[in-house]
Formats: sequence, C-alpha cells, structure tokens
Amino acid sequence: MSIATMQRMISQTSFVLSVFLFCSLSASAAETKNMTIARDAKGNEYIQGEYVVRFAKDTPAVEAAQAFESQKANGVSIKKVIGRFNTLHFSLEPEAQLALGTNDIISEMKASPDVAIIEPNYIYRKDTTPNDSKYQEMWHMPKIEAEAAWKIQGESLDVVVAIVDTGVFLGHEDIKGAIWKNKGEIIGNNKDDDNNGYIDDVVGWDFYNNDNDPNADLVPVLKFGLFEDPVKKIFESHGTHVAGTVGAVGNNGTGVIGVTPKVQIMPLKFLGGSRGSGSLADAISAIDYAVAQGAQVINNSWGGSSKSANLKAVIQDATDAGVIFVAAAGNSSKDNDQNPHYPSSYDVKNVVAVAATDSSDKLANFSCYGKQSVDLAAPGVGILSTVPLGDEFSQEASSGYKALSGTSMATPLVSGCIALARALEPEIESSTLVGKLLQTGVDKITNLNGKVVTGGRLNCRAYLQNIELAKEGGAISQSTENDWLVTIQPTATRMEKKALLRELRNPEKISPIRDIYKFQGSPELIESLRAREGIQAVERNTKFYIDR
Repeated sequence: MSIATMQRMISQTSFVLSVFLFCSLSASAAETKNMTIARDAKGNEYIQGEYVVRFAKDTPAVEAAQAFESQKANGVSIKKVIGRFNTLHFSLEPEAQLALGTNDIISEMKASPDVAIIEPNYIYRKDTTPNDSKYQEMWHMPKIEAEAAWKIQGESLDVVVAIVDTGVFLGHEDIKGAIWKNKGEIIGNNKDDDNNGYIDDVVGWDFYNNDNDPNADLVPVLKFGLFEDPVKKIFESHGTHVAGTVGAVGNNGTGVIGVTPKVQIMPLKFLGGSRGSGSLADAISAIDYAVAQGAQVINNSWGGSSKSANLKAVIQDATDAGVIFVAAAGNSSKDNDQNPHYPSSYDVKNVVAVAATDSSDKLANFSCYGKQSVDLAAPGVGILSTVPLGDEFSQEASSGYKALSGTSMATPLVSGCIALARALEPEIESSTLVGKLLQTGVDKITNLNGKVVTGGRLNCRAYLQNIELAKEGGAISQSTENDWLVTIQPTATRMEKKALLRELRNPEKISPIRDIYKFQGSPELIESLRAREGIQAVERNTKFYIDR
C-alpha cells in the first residue's frame, strides 16, 4: 500500500474512536505510566486512546508510519514502530477520539486489506500471590532434583534467558555476576552503537519508562491491595525474584542459587507501578528486543484475560526464530481450558504453560490449571529467591531474600531448567527440546492428573538425563526401539485430539485417511495413553524383515 493510500484511509476515518471502545466502558485513573485505563465489555483493561496495529506483509510498518505522522495535526501520535514484527503503536488525543463520536476506527481499519490486526493497547499484570512468610531453605530444589541435574550440566554460560517483567535489581549480590551484557554497545557514549534502535542498552532496556535502566523502581505501597499509600514506597521485587530463581549465582558463599547457577540474565522491564502492570505494546517491544538480541528462552511471569492477536503473532514469530516462550498459567484458581489466561493459553508450538504446586506436590490453591491448556506444574509456593530491600528513605536498594508464591515463581524454575538443557544440547531444535521436557522432564503426580497436559511436575534431572542419553545415541528420542504408533478414535472430540497432539509435541501423521501418528515416548507416557479415552490403540512401531 502506498503512503498516499494510507493517508487517505487515515483522513477518511479521522482517527476517531467510536462507541465500540467507549460505550459502557468504565474508565478510571491508572497507575500505568499515568495513563487512563478503560475496560471493554469483557472487562479486559487497556490504555485509553492507544492502539497496536500489525500490517499485512506487503505493507511495511515503517512506510505506514509516515502516513500516520502526517496526521499529527489531527491528534495522532506515533509511539513506536516495531519493524521486526511489522507493528505500529500509536495514540490519539482525547479531542480526536471524540470528534465523530460514533465512527468505529477499529472496524474501519480492520476492513482494510493492508491491516492484519488492530487492537487496543491491552494491559497485563504480574502473576504473583503475596506471601510474607519467611522460608529458610529452598525446598523446591530437591523436589525437582536440581543437584542431580547439575552433575549432568552445571552451567549455561552461553545461554541467554530474557526476564520480561518488572525490572531486575542489577546490583544484587547474587545476580550482578549473571547480568547479560550487550557486546555491541559502548556504555555511556549516548550513541546507538549497534544500530538496534536503543541508545546505551548495555544491560537490556526499560520499556515501561523507555530508558536504558531496567532496574527495579521504587513504587507506592498498596493498602489492602487497593489504594496507593501517598508516602510509603518499596522497591519492585517481582522481576528480581524471578531472575534469581532462574540464575542466582551459585557457589559464591552468598544467599541462594538459581536453577542454572551460571547463565546470562537479560533484564527487560515492561511492568511497573504499584500493581505491576504493563501494556501490550511494551510487551511486544520487549519480546522483539529479546529475539533480536539472541535470547534463547523468554520467561513470562505475567498475564491477563485479554486475548491479543498481535501478541500471539509476535510469540509465533519468536517461536519461528527458535525461542522458547515459558509463561505462567495465572493465579485465579481457574480452569484455563474454560477461562484462558494469556499469553500462556496461546496455542503456539514453543509456548510452555506452567502451573504451581506446593511442597506436597498438590496444585497450589491459587494456581490456574488446564488439562488441555497448561503443560506442566513446578514448585510455586514459598519459593525463596532474591529481592531488593529499601523504602522511600533509601538512597538505593540493598540485597535481600524473600519467599514468594505464585505461578510467577514456578515459571522461572522451568525456564532455568530449559536453559540447562539448551546448554547441554545447543544444536537441538527448540520444539524438540520442549517436546522432551513434556515427555521425560516431569514426575507423574496423581494430584495433577487431569489438571495439566502431562499430569506431572518438573523434574530437571530426568529432563537433562534424557538429553544426555540422546547425545550418546541411547535416548528415547533417538532409539527406534521406542518408536510408537497411536491411533485416535474417530469419535474423539476436537479438543481431545488437540490435547493429545500437544502432549506428543508434533507427532508424525502416517495415514492420510485415519488419525494414526508416529511418536517417541517414555514408558510412563505409553501407560498414560493406554488408559486414556479417545485412544483406539497404542503399539510399538514394530520392524518387519523379508524371509530369507
């Protein structure tokens, strides 16, 4: 589409929001960047007057931005162009929003063949359940057999895990040695040395405040979880806690240890404020940065009910680039099969959705679950990790430790374990790495049967052990002795079939007529399949020979 055509489309619609967005919407003062938050008819929050557009492949976002730029006088402002994902983030002044009143800008732009997706700039929040209890030991490490895993692969120095979250206290005694460094950038020269669009992004980026300091900020304390204290402030702890769970430096005589004691942590801040919330546009920008800068794993301990086609498309792009996207299942105690939680509920190949369990291997009372939509569980109650200490009287944060609970705490355990697996086998396909995790990297737990796809809780040792055997030619995934065939009943529902194929991770369909798939699986998986409804047969892929 030409710039002139885009300009005509913009001028015809006058960039005005209609009743679609604002009729029956209750707007309130927002703590997200001091913007106004509104709710749509489904209760999904978004930043009023901001939109995210993904253009068709033959319509470059950079060119479209020129057309948008020409409408500044009409109250249009370009917030950001995310070229990798052909996406534009723009906003409208209140006067522009109300100019025509009933015109529906979203409907009009959706009708254009040059626009693939247009959505409000949705809000997402961190997935944490507050818990002030102090724990003196990391009970979760022996539960996932971390020490045995370290004997197989004790470090992942070449692996980068992006922490898309509230920011990380970069000076924490147990984290500072693990922070990723952008080798293409020269610190302090106020230049974009590597031409990636970010000036002095030496240790990541803060998309919430749009600067090069992804540190934890001082934020107001919430009273009763509802009202901001006008004076009292504390440092954000969520992202620092998550980062420490993934990769707190080990064997340094200090504090705690991460699942992968030697790894590169890439801090990407897009959540902020007292409620730990962030926008769709900033989430997309953070994911874009992670992919562009070489992160192999992205940890996402956040989410919401807003289903964004833009966000799903970006996650699909990340998957196509070989990135593994680990996401918290949410803390509302809901069945995600019926009440999806995003981004964990997106049906994208490399998305790993994580529920939380307690020390007794029971599903945490706050954790979301889903037989068809949540892949596995991991410890998420009373997880001791790194936090910044300090308040409004502090000149700067200091190093501390605290036990927190949430699917946010379970998710980085999985991310860290995947990082170890990636270090152990750097050449393996990402989808295969995910498949091995779900087939061999869990302990089957009765309490989780019917609650998560695998029916299991993370076992890092078992996961790495299988990958190590694969390198030696004896693992499940490389042994023809462990090739199996499964035949799905013709009467199986679409959801039953979808859940099975998700668990088997891209099995090979061998019949054009019937639902027969070849896959590789553990004895536990085979036993589970044989007991499942909707399965007609499970049998070994037997070899036959000519008679001589």
